[in-house]
Amino acid sequence: NMPRHEEVVAFARRLAEELGYYVLDDSLPSRVVLLGRSPEKKPIRLPPKPSL
Repeated sequence: NMPRHEEVVAFARRLAEELGYYVLDDSLPSRVVLLGRSPEKKPIRLPPKPSL
């Protein structure tokens, strides 16, 4: 069984509070929550894909 999105968000908020993190974003279809050490969102720079 998979938890409902609301349960995931509630858990993430409690976890963020304990760790001193921030809830930055969430996705209902994926049932995930993004936590971060800073309250602002920053783009993630991925390395370029190697050419084949």
